Amino acid sequence: MDFFGQNRLTTRIAFEEKALFKEYGMSKYGNLDLSDFLYKNPYYGRVDNKGCSIIPNTQHIKPFRTGQNSYALDFVVDAYEAFRASFIIEARDRGISTLSSNLLKLVPTVSLIDFENLYYQHTRIIFEQVYSLLSNDIIFRKKACDYKSFLNIYFWFLEDSLITVPFTRTGFALSHFCAPNISGLVIDLQSIDPADNDLLKKNKYIDDPLFDAYVRKAAQYGFSVDKNVPWRLVARVNEPEMQFFLKINGSTRENLFEKYYLKTYIGDYNNFKQNSIDFYNSFIEGFPQETYAIPSNEGLIVHKQDRFYANQKSIDDMGEAYWFEKYFRFKYIEKFSQVDKKFKNLSRKYMIMLKKRGLEKTLEKMEKMFSKQPLDVSPAAREQMFNYGYLSIETAIYSGKKLQDASKALSTDINFRKVITAANTVRTAAISARGTGTTSAVQGPGGGYSY
Repeated sequence: MDFFGQNRLTTRIAFEEKALFKEYGMSKYGNLDLSDFLYKNPYYGRVDNKGCSIIPNTQHIKPFRTGQNSYALDFVVDAYEAFRASFIIEARDRGISTLSSNLLKLVPTVSLIDFENLYYQHTRIIFEQVYSLLSNDIIFRKKACDYKSFLNIYFWFLEDSLITVPFTRTGFALSHFCAPNISGLVIDLQSIDPADNDLLKKNKYIDDPLFDAYVRKAAQYGFSVDKNVPWRLVARVNEPEMQFFLKINGSTRENLFEKYYLKTYIGDYNNFKQNSIDFYNSFIEGFPQETYAIPSNEGLIVHKQDRFYANQKSIDDMGEAYWFEKYFRFKYIEKFSQVDKKFKNLSRKYMIMLKKRGLEKTLEKMEKMFSKQPLDVSPAAREQMFNYGYLSIETAIYSGKKLQDASKALSTDINFRKVITAANTVRTAAISARGTGTTSAVQGPGGGYSY
């Protein structure tokens, strides 16, 4: 069976072709619980067991012996090297060489993407948009005569953009702008072939004479293959085989998050303030002075006003309450896409807490509230959302799913109406593999993928 799905197709055809690959492309390996960042678990490796956004602690990364300057967490690298050695031996025993198997040529190419660099590039794009606004609109620019005035325009712009573009490190880490590769658990064995081309995936990878051995051998070493990107391996930390490699690195599943990861919200608040300084000072470099024509009895008098660089004192002069209110507002919009009645009550609550308990305790409490993920992004709920019943190979039409069956299956865990509404909203986009919170829209070091 061939699969012809790719992003260049019309929406309807792409839906049908992508649906065929979704249901049948890797169905042979359904019992191996393949990784699925599109339809099942987009946040794997990006949130801890408490729901907090996380990134790897770079003290525990390690280079691959084979590969193109590629890194991952130390136990992942060790597991991969053992898997690769065993895979090569099996290929040799079966008399299969690189002449007949493309899989033997693959080496780690895009593994750990540097989150901080990726986030820097993301904020740089936002700054360029702010800079363009001030460059092209003289009225806005003249209003930004000092740091305080600049902040009014800057925050207005951010709030208008936040619905579609996250700004905080935490918001960015959980967005579709960030690839799964920031986790240190993902190994991409090539970076050339496009991940949206289903026919290429079948012909070049799935039909490879060693593909079955590759998938099953990976499972023996605690990895799973990504069912949507067959050249991608994902370390499954719950598997006993992967826990063996954790153990030889002096770790356990229980202390994984404490040892190997950092919470993104730590330092996010100070970073939020520092970005405003960096943006303003970069703006000054292009427009250090503004000219104003002031009317008088003698006609127009030309007045020139210099802009002065901001510093830490400029931040402090705004007051902690000012910064906390802005930070909370933007975090709330990132999370819930709007400012509503609940926001006002919560804002008041945390402002009171700030005065009574101080900044550190208030931030910690606030971040715990924001770390709670909605139930309809859990793996079980997402599987139900993207389960449309039986897909006919001949017609590419789904049938056979009864809504009441779905309701019964979900009634004890989540709101059924919410799931069905969400499924209808994202149905076409999801099946054509776009915008499901797992694709890289910003090209990171070594490249990214668009599905």
